[in-house]
Amino acid sequence: MATCLTAFTQELAQGDRDRTLSHLHGTRKLLLDQVAGLTDAQWKFKPADDKWSLAEVVEHLVLTEKGLFGMTVKVAHGPAVATPPANKTTDEAILKMVPNRDTKVKAPDMFVPTGRFGTGEPLVQQYKDARAATLDFTRTTKLDLRHHISDSPMGPTDCLQWLLFISAHNERHLAQIAEIKSDSKYPR
Repeated sequence: MATCLTAFTQELAQGDRDRTLSHLHGTRKLLLDQVAGLTDAQWKFKPADDKWSLAEVVEHLVLTEKGLFGMTVKVAHGPAVATPPANKTTDEAILKMVPNRDTKVKAPDMFVPTGRFGTGEPLVQQYKDARAATLDFTRTTKLDLRHHISDSPMGPTDCLQWLLFISAHNERHLAQIAEIKSDSKYPR
């Protein structure tokens, strides 16, 4: 019984915290670098009718980050498990699978962009605010996120892995941004 109670009261390991913060900061910087100084035409350019613009990609990132972060916080403040399940996904699997664009994934309706944030600085500020909340929680939480588990398409996933998922999801869309910018019709 004492072992179970100890698992519920431990804090997140500093190495886990540092690695996740580093990844989140890195993808934030890469995204902000990619959208710095864009013109309105560049924000709105779509390589094809069925493809997203840069503004739509960033709006999708904002919506996804807010949604996944909210779910993560809810799970993190819920019941903890003493021992994570043996079939729990790994950090490495998330960091490898999520950014991979070989398999196309349709965004859930709640994460489909509609233009609600516009383009340019208002959109960038939405992204910065969403990421700031994620970073602040990751930096300050006293919870051991490894012992708060939820289901995901990849199998049981702990809350720290959901934070890595958010960051890896940015990587996925950084590749999409590069594809958009490399289109021959992209405004220069």
